[in-house]
Amino acid sequence: MNSDITESDVAALKREHSSLDDEIAEWREWWGQLRDLGDPHFGEMGDRLAQFREHLAAHFAHEESQGCLSLVMELPDNLVKRIAELRDEHPKLLGELDQLISQLQQCDPQLDCWGKAREEFEGFLDQLNTHEEAEDAFLDQLS
Repeated sequence: MNSDITESDVAALKREHSSLDDEIAEWREWWGQLRDLGDPHFGEMGDRLAQFREHLAAHFAHEESQGCLSLVMELPDNLVKRIAELRDEHPKLLGELDQLISQLQQCDPQLDCWGKAREEFEGFLDQLNTHEEAEDAFLDQLS
C-alpha cells in the first residue's frame, strides 16, 4: 500500500462508493416511479439533481484530496495512467450532469422532453456506475 494512503483512508473511500452505489439505485427507482406515474415534475427533478451534483462534486474532491488518485508513485505505470484517466473523468461527469440540470430547468411538460431527459440521465447513471466500479477496483489494489 502507498505509504501516504492508510487503510482507514481506503476503507472510508470504499464506504463512500458503497453509499454512492445506493444513491444511484435510489435515483433509478425514483425516476422509474416518475415514469410510471407519467407526470414528471421538471422543477423538482432539476432541484434534486442539483443537490446530487453537489454531493458528487464533494465526493470527487474528497477522492482527489485523499491522494488515491494523485499520490501513486509506488504503483505500476499502467495503473498510474488509468488513475489519471479516472481523475480526468470527474469534470466530464459533472459537466454532463450540469447539462441535464439545465435541460430540466428549461423543460416544458412535454413527453418528448421528459423521455429525452430520462434517457440521458439513465446514460449518465450508467457512466457514473462504470466510473465508480473502476475506482473500486483501484481501491481493492491499494488494500
